[in-house]
Amino acid sequence: MKIYAHRGITNKNTDNSLGAVSQALRRGFSVEVDLRQTSDGEIILNHDKAVSVPNGKNLKISDTSLM
Repeated sequence: MKIYAHRGITNKNTDNSLGAVSQALRRGFSVEVDLRQTSDGEIILNHDKAVSVPNGKNLKISDTSLM
């Protein structure tokens, strides 16, 4: 039986962070993460298709550039 750590191990790490994924892999879990592509072609890990910004708006990741 395979056990998957969805978004990594998050008891001491943020979801989808390098720390969460690394901790899960060190413990022998398979990891399932959510990959999203930005408008400039960059790949990021984020569970949702949009992110909230401080002004209260939601930005769709596929419409947003990292540059």
